[in-house]
Amino acid sequence: MASSSASNAAATMAAYWSDDFRPLQDAGQAIRKALREDEAAADADIYRKLTDPKGKHLYFPATDDTERLVKHRRSVPLPQVIVEELKSVKKCSFMGILAPASLVWVTCDNRLFLWPFEKQAGTHTFEANAPIITVGLVKPNKDFMPSVEWILVVTTPDEIMQLLLYKSDDDAAFKVRASSFNLPTDNVRMLSVVGTECGRIFLGGEDGCLYEIVYQNGNAEGRHRSEEELLAAFYDKGEDIGETIYLDGASSITGTIVTLGKRSLGFNGSRGSQRPQKCRKLNRSSSSWASAILPDVLTRTADWLFGGKTATGGGPIVKIVVDESRHTLYTLSRDGSICSFALRSKGSVQLAAVIKTPQKVTQYLEAVGRGQMNPPIGGSAGYISFNGNGQAAQAGVGGMEGARAILKQAELQANKKALVPISIHVISPTESQQLTLLAVTKSGLRLYLSSISSKLTLCHVRAAPPTDQKPDLASLVDDSGFVGGLKPRIQGSDKAGNVDASLYKDGVFMTARESGASQVGDAIIAAYPGPTFRKLEVIAQDGDDQEELWSAPGGIVETISLPMQASGSGPVDNPSLPGGIVVDMAQVSCDDSVAMKLAKNSLTPSDSELGSGLPAEYTLPSKARPHRPLGTQSDETITSIVVRDRSLSGGIVSLMTTLLPNTVFANAVRKGVAVPGLDAGRAYAGKASAPSYRISGRDGKDGFSLTAAEKMQYVSQATPIRSRGKQITTKSVRLRQWLLKPPMVPLHQLATQQYSAATKDVIALNAGGLHIFNCETVLLSLADVLSSAGENVKSDPNITVFFKKYGNKEGCAMCLSLAAGCGPVSTQSLRLRERAWKAALANSFSPKLVLKENDATNGATGYSSNIVDSIVPKGYKFVPSRLAEGLTALISRLLRPFWFKPAVVVTEGRVVKSAWSRDVHVTPPKVELLVSSGGLKQIRERPADLLQVMKKLSHAVATVPGVSQDQTSMDFELEGDNFITNAISYQHQSRAYMNGSDHIISDAELERLARLMEERNIHSLYRLLSRAVQVLNLLLLLYKAEDITELNEVEWGLLHGLTFSQLVETRDGQDRVERLLNSLITASAADGFGKVAPSVLVDQIASQFSEQCYSYFTPGSRSAFLGFLRANEALENAAGSSRRALLTNQAGNHFRDAAKHWVNASLITGRILHSKGQESYSEVASRAFQCQSPLARASDLLIRLGDIATAVDICLVTALNFQKNDSSTAKSTWSAVEKSSTNVAYPWELQLYRKQFDAESGNGNPTSASSRSVAGGISVTAGDAVDTCFSLVFYYFAALMDSDPAKAYTLASACTAATDRAFLHRFFSFLKENGYVETLLMIDTPVVEEWIKETGELELLWRYYDAQNRSLDAGEVSLSRARNSKSPVPLDDRIEFLSRAVNAFRLNLERSESKASFALDDGTQKAITLDRERLNFARETLCIARIQKRVLHAIDSRRQAGMKIDCDSNMHDRVTSELVDASDLYNEYTTRLYLFDFSLLILHACKHDDPAEIQRLWINLIAEEFLPCATRDIEVHSRLESLLSNIGQADDVQLLGPNESTNSLRLFEDGDWSTHVETRIIGLGEELYGTGADFVFPVNYLLDVLEGTSRFSCFTNARSAHI
Repeated sequence: MASSSASNAAATMAAYWSDDFRPLQDAGQAIRKALREDEAAADADIYRKLTDPKGKHLYFPATDDTERLVKHRRSVPLPQVIVEELKSVKKCSFMGILAPASLVWVTCDNRLFLWPFEKQAGTHTFEANAPIITVGLVKPNKDFMPSVEWILVVTTPDEIMQLLLYKSDDDAAFKVRASSFNLPTDNVRMLSVVGTECGRIFLGGEDGCLYEIVYQNGNAEGRHRSEEELLAAFYDKGEDIGETIYLDGASSITGTIVTLGKRSLGFNGSRGSQRPQKCRKLNRSSSSWASAILPDVLTRTADWLFGGKTATGGGPIVKIVVDESRHTLYTLSRDGSICSFALRSKGSVQLAAVIKTPQKVTQYLEAVGRGQMNPPIGGSAGYISFNGNGQAAQAGVGGMEGARAILKQAELQANKKALVPISIHVISPTESQQLTLLAVTKSGLRLYLSSISSKLTLCHVRAAPPTDQKPDLASLVDDSGFVGGLKPRIQGSDKAGNVDASLYKDGVFMTARESGASQVGDAIIAAYPGPTFRKLEVIAQDGDDQEELWSAPGGIVETISLPMQASGSGPVDNPSLPGGIVVDMAQVSCDDSVAMKLAKNSLTPSDSELGSGLPAEYTLPSKARPHRPLGTQSDETITSIVVRDRSLSGGIVSLMTTLLPNTVFANAVRKGVAVPGLDAGRAYAGKASAPSYRISGRDGKDGFSLTAAEKMQYVSQATPIRSRGKQITTKSVRLRQWLLKPPMVPLHQLATQQYSAATKDVIALNAGGLHIFNCETVLLSLADVLSSAGENVKSDPNITVFFKKYGNKEGCAMCLSLAAGCGPVSTQSLRLRERAWKAALANSFSPKLVLKENDATNGATGYSSNIVDSIVPKGYKFVPSRLAEGLTALISRLLRPFWFKPAVVVTEGRVVKSAWSRDVHVTPPKVELLVSSGGLKQIRERPADLLQVMKKLSHAVATVPGVSQDQTSMDFELEGDNFITNAISYQHQSRAYMNGSDHIISDAELERLARLMEERNIHSLYRLLSRAVQVLNLLLLLYKAEDITELNEVEWGLLHGLTFSQLVETRDGQDRVERLLNSLITASAADGFGKVAPSVLVDQIASQFSEQCYSYFTPGSRSAFLGFLRANEALENAAGSSRRALLTNQAGNHFRDAAKHWVNASLITGRILHSKGQESYSEVASRAFQCQSPLARASDLLIRLGDIATAVDICLVTALNFQKNDSSTAKSTWSAVEKSSTNVAYPWELQLYRKQFDAESGNGNPTSASSRSVAGGISVTAGDAVDTCFSLVFYYFAALMDSDPAKAYTLASACTAATDRAFLHRFFSFLKENGYVETLLMIDTPVVEEWIKETGELELLWRYYDAQNRSLDAGEVSLSRARNSKSPVPLDDRIEFLSRAVNAFRLNLERSESKASFALDDGTQKAITLDRERLNFARETLCIARIQKRVLHAIDSRRQAGMKIDCDSNMHDRVTSELVDASDLYNEYTTRLYLFDFSLLILHACKHDDPAEIQRLWINLIAEEFLPCATRDIEVHSRLESLLSNIGQADDVQLLGPNESTNSLRLFEDGDWSTHVETRIIGLGEELYGTGADFVFPVNYLLDVLEGTSRFSCFTNARSAHI
């Protein structure tokens, strides 16, 4: 039983691990599930929180430092010069924060002060002609001067000015310079300014209109952009400039004339002449058409005449914000109206919606106060929605009473402005997909609005957080009893006044509120997302201790704190800021990490989107001739046909120029690309030649450019052009929009905090200066708890409470994050990492198998296995440990920024054409990478650190779970408490239970099975993370390789459109990367680096690829690289030198090691298309050479070096990789390169992804037709790889036979030494079919004989025996062929075979007798006797066959003569194509057909001594010459009757009377017959007499007969004469 269960378990585990990509795909499935769980989390989207009908929407005052995430860091007073200036203000003074530039602006009447508060630099001063009202900061547009970093918009009552901020060097502060972009205000004061990312400037006017300043640099308009500018826009700015660039500025001559008029025909104008700078103010609020054509000063009259300008509701615009991601602009008027504008392409602006906020808030609160479950309908502009029905609406304001209290408070306000918003804040799509705007009222209410569907809707109202954080018992009457929870309502003890300033960013809400008459400044109140779970108050019964209960309150749950409070608990005596009223608040240190930016746009694709497969690779049109192997090009000369300068000209890479004939040119322009011929010479592809790709100056962290996007006019596949039978992809495959620019996704704070490398700073500005607050993450709070706990992390109560607040899964995830170094630098100490690891282990729990019907676990523990396995007993469910859940969550979050994004996007180059000439050139394809090298380093660091953390789980990572440590068999290992072995031993019992057995599974058995499942899942995750890190390393090294001139260019087209997940999880991704690295590293070494000695950098980067990307650049690749280095170095040494021999030997050894790892079919074949037809060996070999197959290049070099045996060996070793299982090729030794690789990888890792996999049979045996790898999206089979390996050998044999036959024979000898029978059979077939039969016959090996026998070609077998001097075998084959009765064979061929047999047997006998002359014994004598018997039998058979041929000739002769013959068609066919035995030939042919001479020959051949029969035959033969006849002599008649009576023909002699006529009968007495008898007897005598069977030619008998007949004839004639 034990051995049986172990064997069954071994089979199960072996089947799982046999496909190296299955664990990756299972782990990838777990990652996708975790990503979607983060996106679907209840607290990920604010809208989801609002729609929770059971949500409590509570505030929880911070109770300790771990919950106080917003802390006051320091205060900085204003510079003294500003303080002194403020004292002398006469008219007005304003101040604010320009956060992006880290500047504070202060106006004192008409003077502007700029204070760079983060730099130790002085203030800058600007003086206007009138008091300054508003200052705003805007990015310059793309056509502006590149040295200008910001535009400072300054407004006065009369003028709008633009100041330029620039830096002279990186460390210096901004310098200010005036510009000529000044405009009049037209008597409309501008109260607010905002800019967009693309440089548009919007201003809010006192007249309630939205204005835009349109400005253009002098070089930006009025002329056509030059070629360099157009290409810079295409490559570095992502603009779509069309497929063809016309240098004269128009798409055609006609278009030019239409655009420029007759002036376009002249040549005197300067295209690049400087034009005046332009600046214009446009009214974007007016609905009047006049605003588009009339100056702004006249639009007032037009508005009065035609209507307009009232669409916004009027009222001064005091605040403007821009939602860049949704292309929407919002304005806030002084009366509380909010307008949304759609920012459309090409600079247009359209008013989308208006909401009268105070009125809508009043309607909302009134409906809530009345207990309505549905929102009110109608009223002023705007809409109201109760998301989550009326209960959620009530919870947001403290119920019906809370709504009434707010309305009452608003009514008591003297200014009636309590419900009027004072600020608006954009809600990013990373926070909510539905909610778009947050407005804050004067009383502190938060209004959540949505502008989806082109309308503004008030979705939720949330009461302000209280400044007095003492719990009000009245507020807890009707809630669920959460400890410390406060309803969002006006508390009875809250004495706070109006809100002066507010800030909302990434879930953090801060307000500056009037703190009361007794306080000098505003109180700062912070509200932010708090812990997931909160403690419930439980009433103890009967004095028993009650277990703590923790639950999620639901809804918007926030922790509130007063950052300025002096202590962590108790009443707050003075929460106010010094310095008076806060005038502005801003976040100045936003997290600009690359990972954070990428994570924001990372919505996980749907399964249907992911199921679309891999995009086809982009293939460059060939510019070179195929590689010429075997010395057809000299070792010293490699000719380049195209050379381009890589230098920069005006910041633009100079373009490749190709001149085409007129007839080809027109088509090239239409296609959008010029395709050189494929038969051009192959030049060295290193950096010294023209670049094939151009890397874009922009990356894809903010989304790739849409030049490679799928559009209506495009099809989502490449445009093929066929040239010389090969399909070339000249246009890159178009990619879906979601792939190039993934949508933003809302995520909760725990899912993004690991990307934050620093805390966020919020600053508040008042007359006392700047007050800086830190916004910390929960991760940093956990770090503080761990630091305070010391070494007692297992039992520290604060850590325990922390895990209860956030759940064990998230707690483990955060501890693992800290262990991997995530978070600010302050959290990355080694001691803290170790404590975090221990805390994760202490709270991880254990994996388990639970009964499904008894599974009481909630969502936090009901985690289904990411790998379904048959060892899970029926009716049970696998629940992983919290450590595994947290690990999966953390890995998914670290991978989120890039996981489903393309690593590289390639767009084909542009066709550049001049309208005045026929010259055309095509620019290189554009390459956009997801992030820069610096960004790659950032996003790689944390996954790489986590990989090291995972190595601490040695049971799951150091070895393959369930596989013995030697990694070469599926024996189960015995480790620790032997739980793996024991778990597998119970597998059989578990299956019995599943099949209805009465066996009961014990708890111990379930625990062991669960631990096995856990370890396997963690192991799969480790594999996935390891490869993800390696892909990041790969891209970093590719960046580096671009700068190494000795290497070929990176084939970026192979990676086009492939996401990181596809590169990691798929066999096709593995294939693409291996081919890229082969082209980059291996092929460069094979080319000898252009006959230039490689620098140290080349070897360094090859080593780095093998160490940092060992799953892709395998030890085999490294060995191949070293082999090419040694081989090319050997070619530089003189032939026959010891140095050359040494290097050749080293190269051969490296190539042998490499061949063991060459398992990529498309890499070996060089195919991009699986051949449907039959290809010759030369075609297959040529493709391999042309496409840089490492095997083809290595064998070529070895042939040149004369190491023919090694060349054959590597071809055959490579072929074996595609013909056998891993078990049959398992290695017992490691190469030197592999041993060095074990320093950076586990031994089991070096064995992965090295074998072909049969997807149908589910094993690693690739011999079936279904086993294939993929090249360019088109399948290539393992059989194709084997064909290539064999074809290379055949190619070299044929080439050497033409140039050096001696080497060809050496190659043939090396081939025949192989043990691969499949190859040997193919080799023999090649020799036979291509005219090398003589070589085949010279091969002395049993395999040749077996193969020839299998083919059934007996002629070749006889020739083989004959060439090998095996006379006996040759004779046997010939005799067998002659006597073959199963198929018809012409008689002449049979005679030929018999002749060969006789000659072979005779030669064999002679050799036997010659050997016997030296030593004759009984065995030898018997052998000689047998040889004689064979020879005699063959001779007799040959003799009979020859007689048969004569018989056949006689039959045919008689038929041709028209003689009647008793021989039907069957008899004729038999004697024609069969070998008739002597008896049948005698009885059925010669006797039946009266062929008496042949009968005698048969008796002679058979040595049959029958005198009576012989005499009968002779009498018949003689009588045949004169019968029938007549005679007139009675005596003659009597004697003839006596003679002929023996043959039954006595009646054929007629006796005539003297005068009786003969009637045409021959007269015997004439004797004319005697001559014929004489001839026949003489002829037979010569054949029969004296050959050992003289009895067939009875001389005496014949003399008697002939003498008697002659005498009768003579006597008769004499007597007749006498008469």
